[in-house]
Amino acid sequence: MVVIQAASIPLILLVAPLALGIPWTQTLPSRNRYRLLAALPMGFFTELAIFLFLAVPFGFLQGSFSLLCILFAVILLLCCGVGIAAAIRTKPVVNRKLTFSGGEYLYLIIFLVLLGWQMYNGLVLDPTYWTYDDAGYIGYAADALRFDKMQVVNESTGLAQNPLTNATRLIQSSLYFPAMLSFFSAVPVTTMERTILEVYNIMLAYTVYAYMASVIWEKKENGLIFLIILSVLHIYGYYSQYSITFRLLGPNYQGKAVLAASLVPFLFTYLIQILQDGYDRKSGAFLLIVSAAAVSLTLFGVPAMMMNSVLVIVLSIFRKQNNRRYLLYIPWACALPVIYGCIYFIYRYYKW
Repeated sequence: MVVIQAASIPLILLVAPLALGIPWTQTLPSRNRYRLLAALPMGFFTELAIFLFLAVPFGFLQGSFSLLCILFAVILLLCCGVGIAAAIRTKPVVNRKLTFSGGEYLYLIIFLVLLGWQMYNGLVLDPTYWTYDDAGYIGYAADALRFDKMQVVNESTGLAQNPLTNATRLIQSSLYFPAMLSFFSAVPVTTMERTILEVYNIMLAYTVYAYMASVIWEKKENGLIFLIILSVLHIYGYYSQYSITFRLLGPNYQGKAVLAASLVPFLFTYLIQILQDGYDRKSGAFLLIVSAAAVSLTLFGVPAMMMNSVLVIVLSIFRKQNNRRYLLYIPWACALPVIYGCIYFIYRYYKW
């Protein structure tokens, strides 16, 4: 039993995202040299979307949280099976071997040292830093495990409450994603969020940045220099909770941190990639998945997803001036944010 609990974390955070993400990489242009770098973030965002579609109705209907976790595991297992079958059928390959020359090895070593320091910071140093947000993020997750319900305790007073008094927290299903991980692994929620997910989100962000570098630069040397510069900026930019890099090396387990550090950079890069070719419904379907992940992370995911998608798509049309079919991506990217935005405003002004 202990082995199964310990294995659940890498299975859910590494194996399952890769199984889900590798088939999605087929939506990227085949000329992308290292498109498998995108598999982990694509799969993780798919996990967040699956959890959102289950957690929201469970939250509003006040279903059992343990039942939600079991149902999520079953559906995730089925989706992984489909993803593995699709990957075997399509046989995804890296178009160029990932090899390094003499000078590139030096850059790689420097980057790995800087990355190791950032992960050490997330593992050892950052858990000593606490914010008021911890009362919400950790409190909601811990209470979901304790009471087997979501949003039944007020995070400020500790008193029982009607879950619909703050329905926007039910939409923000990423609040309960760590609780699901704790349910299967038996790791306390605080350790899960402030230690394990701290390190994982740093790794996720730099996987996105490596994918971005592979798209922007032809030479690996330039991409490695890009990653080194990003690392230095993050390390030396983390001087207070108001600094611009706070969201990656600070409390990055929060949904808004994942949105800023990983999802938005990935979205820009992905849009640039798919807009190099014609309109494709599979790419549109994945934009729907990304939009679900965005709204699950934070309410700000609603305008962030809509504004970034529309901006890049419209600018691409003006640049090429020959493919208005790109506009068909906008409904894919904006449908869920619009729906969730309407739910928020109905709640905010009419207090159902």
